[in-house]
Amino acid sequence: MSGTPKLDLVQRDDAGVIDVHLGDRVVWSYRYKETPKPHVFYFATPSGENTTLASPPHHVHHRGLMFACTVNDTNFWEESPSPGLAIGEIVHKSWSALTCTGDEAVAIEHLRWMNGDTALLAEERTLKLHHDAAAGAIVCDWTTRLQAQDQPVSINGRTPASKTSYHGLGFRFSRALDIGGKHAVPKDFDAAATGQGVPARWRHYQGHGSQHSYEPAGVFISDYPLNPRHPTPWFVLSHPPAPFAFLSASLVAREPWMLQPGGRVTLRYCVAVHDGEWDVAACENAWRKYPGTSGG
Repeated sequence: MSGTPKLDLVQRDDAGVIDVHLGDRVVWSYRYKETPKPHVFYFATPSGENTTLASPPHHVHHRGLMFACTVNDTNFWEESPSPGLAIGEIVHKSWSALTCTGDEAVAIEHLRWMNGDTALLAEERTLKLHHDAAAGAIVCDWTTRLQAQDQPVSINGRTPASKTSYHGLGFRFSRALDIGGKHAVPKDFDAAATGQGVPARWRHYQGHGSQHSYEPAGVFISDYPLNPRHPTPWFVLSHPPAPFAFLSASLVAREPWMLQPGGRVTLRYCVAVHDGEWDVAACENAWRKYPGTSGG
């Protein structure tokens, strides 16, 4: 469409950050150095409304949009000591692609999940972004390919505080969106507000933006049909009654995923942040057309 701003990808290697611009505005920032786990710490709608909160004081390990789990007895999520668990680090090793055509930005990253000097998993992470101008959305297609290294691994979510694991692909919402936002699921899925580990092919969270605009904005996350255990279970918090709103797609919400040495698993998700209000019909339309969903 004539006049639609183009994407540009900028690597700031000295800061360990990749930025994606839409025209003259940064809409997505990814930190890959000086962090226990690489993550998206800034993810804005086309109008510039940031939707993420990275490392709030009481949950420093909530790093915006992130992917982490416990592997065997090594915790890559919480980043702090837990009974019986070592603390792991997901380490950036290299990029095999950093490209942008103006319509799509692509980053392919290689990482190692480390317990000290021992690599438990190798990961290839592919992040693809595009601008859906018609829907008012920035769309991130996130693919994680995990391979066990020299020992069998149990990918799990050993968390003493919760019977249902919240480990997986997690999204911590910005302070502006946090209070009073609403979660939604497809009409044919169980929308129990307090039920944890309830499966759905997508989930949507919507609230109001910054105090200056107070315009609605939202986050859509969908599970790829070829993912194991599709439709994925979800961990969901609303504020109130919880102290913050949160959403994670958790392959291991109910039980671990086992890999033998050399074994692999691929997980793919679509994450779209948008301006304006989306109803269930808009979410179903996103499910049908975005990469990583039923049509991609």
